[in-house]
Amino acid sequence: RDHADRPVIDSETAAKIPHIVKTVNELPVISDMLRTGQKEVSFFKRDPDTGLLLKARIDLMSTADDGTTYIADFKKVRRGYARPRYFGTIVWDRGYDIQDSFYLEITGASKFIMVPMEDAAPFDADTYELDEGDPAEARLKWRALLDRFFEAQQSGQWPGYQRGVKRVKLPAWAKNKEEQPPEIIY
Repeated sequence: RDHADRPVIDSETAAKIPHIVKTVNELPVISDMLRTGQKEVSFFKRDPDTGLLLKARIDLMSTADDGTTYIADFKKVRRGYARPRYFGTIVWDRGYDIQDSFYLEITGASKFIMVPMEDAAPFDADTYELDEGDPAEARLKWRALLDRFFEAQQSGQWPGYQRGVKRVKLPAWAKNKEEQPPEIIY
């Protein structure tokens, strides 16, 4: 009651937090970063090509003894989705590869580590970097999106869905009564 203006964590969520914290603290690179790094760091930079002010809020940032600067970004996922085969799909679907490129650009850091944390027992977690070659592709996607945003801002013409009635096709699994729909990854 004294803090009605602040978000409330329900008891079920609060009970999960110590388990997730324990798991994350046991991750090799992340445990060192948590001990020595800075949390919730804001960065601002003017894009030299468009003049747009860019900003990012970094979950965790740390510089190792060898001078390598790491960014860690924490991602809550469903149980089992911290596995490589599922998390790779999540990275692509949610644009975390683009976030990787953007955060490295704005901060000047060397490495971007994604930390998917499962939100149900056994509360597993893992650490990932983009595969070789993927950062260059992500940088191209990020740059194209930024340029597209700049053009829309300048012209006042914002892209969206095409207007009018369109046809939608049901997925193949929906037509087969024996087949179950795929589990949604969100």
